[in-house]
Amino acid sequence: MWFCSHSRRMATSQASLPLRASSAAPSQRKQSPSRSSAPSATSQLSAPPPLTTPLTTSTPCRSPRPTTACPPTTSPPALSRWRSSSHSSKPSSRWSPPSTPSSPPCWPGTAQEEAAAASASSPTPPWRGRWTWRGGAHALYLCCGAFGTAILHALWRNMPALPFGPDGLLRLPEHPEVVLHRSQLSSTFLDADGADRWTAYQHRRMRHAYRTDAVIINTVEELDPTGLSMVRRALGDGVVPVFPVGPLVRDSDETTKTTHDVLGWLDTQRPASVLYISFGSQNALRPKQMAALADALESTGRPFVWAVRAAGAGAPPYVEWTGFEERARVKNRGLVLRGWAPQVSILAHGSTGGFLSHCGWNSVLESLTRGVPILGWPVSAEQFYNATMLEEVWGVCVEVARGNQLDSPAVESSKLGQAVEAVMGDATTMRRQVLEVQELLKGAWAEDGGSSTAALQGFFKAMRLVSKT
Repeated sequence: MWFCSHSRRMATSQASLPLRASSAAPSQRKQSPSRSSAPSATSQLSAPPPLTTPLTTSTPCRSPRPTTACPPTTSPPALSRWRSSSHSSKPSSRWSPPSTPSSPPCWPGTAQEEAAAASASSPTPPWRGRWTWRGGAHALYLCCGAFGTAILHALWRNMPALPFGPDGLLRLPEHPEVVLHRSQLSSTFLDADGADRWTAYQHRRMRHAYRTDAVIINTVEELDPTGLSMVRRALGDGVVPVFPVGPLVRDSDETTKTTHDVLGWLDTQRPASVLYISFGSQNALRPKQMAALADALESTGRPFVWAVRAAGAGAPPYVEWTGFEERARVKNRGLVLRGWAPQVSILAHGSTGGFLSHCGWNSVLESLTRGVPILGWPVSAEQFYNATMLEEVWGVCVEVARGNQLDSPAVESSKLGQAVEAVMGDATTMRRQVLEVQELLKGAWAEDGGSSTAALQGFFKAMRLVSKT
């Protein structure tokens, strides 16, 4: 969900690495069509304007915490204040957070927290030195988009009592403008009862995450403004600085694997004519869903490349679509790849015109940075919310199906055919829109004025990894 953490010491070792989105597609065969390689964002929400002030100034890392169990949300001091005070007395034993057994847990932004902050008398909390005496400040890296991350966070925060209304819809107290249907929730949320270990684990991780000094996230300010506003609000609106430094995507697949036979087959296809299908390395459709998708693909008449999980890796059997692969091969209509597929190279190829995807964030960025529109089939986690944002805000995605549970419906041939034409048809609005998003993502890493360039510099300065002058 949220949390991949890095200390300042770790970040220092990575500071010299180029965190930059690709600006050139992988090398392709001479006869293949070319596609320029370069690199939107809520549901029914009206996206607030992106920040106009570059994040290049020194940002205070965190407000001082009271000696109670709840963190405040007011007036963060300068980074040097807590750094110097925390170094003044190095702990002699392993750090542990203060405990108040008589007080129930509290979360940032609640009335309980405000009361605790108002009654705090100690300007320098004991846990403030947790990171400094170990050699550096602490930061979190969020690998998903901001909108999806904010909704997942709110869902876990409200577990196990998710506030479904009498109409069966879910409205989150933290984000009342967001309305969710049960089909947009992973089974993890619907099956949990509060006593399950997964909910306890997520709550424990969130409590630790609130104590970080900064957050970096793999998204772009202009692409994901509403999601970033939601994340910042969850972290206290300025208490913890949030730096969007995306898109962080691979330049290309491993050079030893880019000679895959699929690239030769793509060379024989017309420009922007092939539909690429993949549900990621951790997701698989149910057999009946796969059979329905195979039938729908045959009915569209579009050439395709379908990457499926290898047998024995948690993938279902393929008994329901016997003969599908052979017919596609004989008619030169498509390829089925089992196991690893060179996804970046396929998306960068000029013959690829659409991506039927589970809408995992890495796949989303890899597709948009290559200028390929998306047909969404989200199956778990934040994928549902990524698809909503891409479709309703940016117009670069059409959701064709949802989920992979026993009661999840399969894709309808007529619906897939209509979606394929909307996404891949000549001179469609979506094809023009995805090129605009591609340029937006590419511009985020511009040397002069790119929002992600500025955010990364702001992060380095806030962490004192570079001089503030």
